[in-house]
Amino acid sequence: MLTRYRWPAQVAGADRGVACFVLSALLGARQLRTADFTSVGAPEARDVEARDAEARAAAALAMTDAQLVRALREAEVPVLIVHGTDDRLVPLSNSRRLAQQLGPLATLVELPGCGHCPQEEDPERVAEEVSAFLKARQVLE
Repeated sequence: MLTRYRWPAQVAGADRGVACFVLSALLGARQLRTADFTSVGAPEARDVEARDAEARAAAALAMTDAQLVRALREAEVPVLIVHGTDDRLVPLSNSRRLAQQLGPLATLVELPGCGHCPQEEDPERVAEEVSAFLKARQVLE
């Protein structure tokens, strides 16, 4: 189980791939089809929309933290930040600082007793927080 959990971290570029996927979604790109992923290395097989999504994601990845915060504020994108109070990998102060920088767009939830992966340590609580966040923004009923 631990080996499977660590697989993505052992694949060169996996973090960038996940970031590109998330940023493409945040930047309004359509969801990429399975065919878009199988055509990696064959640009002629991709449609223009997929290439545009990749370009937007690459541009977002090149942003500094300050530029990203500014872009989120300008776009008025609400952000939910969930952080375990016992996280030994990323200091809680990082999330508090990000929430402060984002101002009223940010909702910071600190989960007592959780470490770096609260979604695994207390999935019910994380699901409740995400659901409440989405309901407050009328995304869910």
